Amino acid sequence: MKKFILYFAAITIQFIATGSATAQKAISEGKLIYEISYPDMELDANMAAMLPTESIVYFNEEFSRTETAMGMGMSSASIVNSKTGSVTTLMDMMGTKSAIVMTDEQAKDAFKKREASPFKVEITNETKEIAGYTCKKAILKDASTQTSFEVYFTDKVNSYAQMMTEWKDLKGCPMQFTIEQGGMKFQMVAKSVSAETVTADRFKIPSDYKVVTQEEMMKMLGGSNKE
Repeated sequence: MKKFILYFAAITIQFIATGSATAQKAISEGKLIYEISYPDMELDANMAAMLPTESIVYFNEEFSRTETAMGMGMSSASIVNSKTGSVTTLMDMMGTKSAIVMTDEQAKDAFKKREASPFKVEITNETKEIAGYTCKKAILKDASTQTSFEVYFTDKVNSYAQMMTEWKDLKGCPMQFTIEQGGMKFQMVAKSVSAETVTADRFKIPSDYKVVTQEEMMKMLGGSNKE
């Protein structure tokens, strides 16, 4: 179960990294809350209890922090620096708190991956109201796999919280999308966006977290980083 939780946290973090609602006011600092659901997936009671139902993103013009709580006292958070592209992952597994900091080499690799994105973005004329924002529908096509999926986004939320580094051509914050990967299918829909001050401490590693490598984290879970 721990391995499953780490895997789910990893794929959600992978999708985290670019960047008055009624009045369509643009904001660059605040909080974005997503509702998470699992369409077309058959989940038993234990699995359903473990999976998160909400994700909270705190953001400003330089950083974002995405928090996701799971069952059994487990939670994950990712802190992304928009200027360097580096990601810090925080994991709390029933009181064991660990932080994985992306190395400079890993940040460079992530940047190269972003620039080599296979995704092509097609903006449509279709719109949808989500969390008080009129969102445009985009179709993202993966040239390498010949697959495509829909994303509703807005350019009124200036957040480095876009859900995938390879979506660099989207030019907006995703408000609704569905992802399938590794046998998992989950949908994220923004249910609220609020402009508010986010303190710098939100983007720092808490003092009660121990910095570990990815390899050390996998050993803690009794696995291998090659899995």
